[in-house]
Amino acid sequence: MKEYYTPGLVLDRVPRNSQDQSVVLYTKELGKVSAISKSIRKITSKLSGHLTAGTIANVRLIDRGSHQLIDALSYFKPEPDEELFRFLSFLDETVPYNQPEHKLWYAVEEIVMKKSFSPRIYRYLLQVMGFESSACQNCKKILDEVAYFHTPDIIFLCSNCLTRSRVKQQDVVPVSQI
Repeated sequence: MKEYYTPGLVLDRVPRNSQDQSVVLYTKELGKVSAISKSIRKITSKLSGHLTAGTIANVRLIDRGSHQLIDALSYFKPEPDEELFRFLSFLDETVPYNQPEHKLWYAVEEIVMKKSFSPRIYRYLLQVMGFESSACQNCKKILDEVAYFHTPDIIFLCSNCLTRSRVKQQDVVPVSQI
């Protein structure tokens, strides 16, 4: 059994049974992990308030083959809004599990704290994660005209191809100003 104490950003919470939840975290030391939090859905839970989506907290995890969240103390709690949830969803869909990247962690922490969710930020994060493209995946237009990143298919699209395709607007993030 290993114990970890690391800062982490809460990306999502998924109910497991009547009292437990699985918490998806992006952590500095472990990368993206899913951890079980026992009794977090009880009305008397002290952890629940420290683990809302978008919160950055110091978390204590144990690893017994799977991660279990033991303790958390939040140190930054942003006001929830649509841009924040879009950013958290983007991270949840693009960041792989169990692959820590300190450069990415520091960038994500600063972005959330400053609430800076511009297309330039998304492009930078995609480059840090290794997703680079010089052309639209459909029509092969050059980089300056690539305007969106489609997270489910992990492809870059220009604005013309986006309007012609059946892609849902919530599944794309802007990566350039058009």
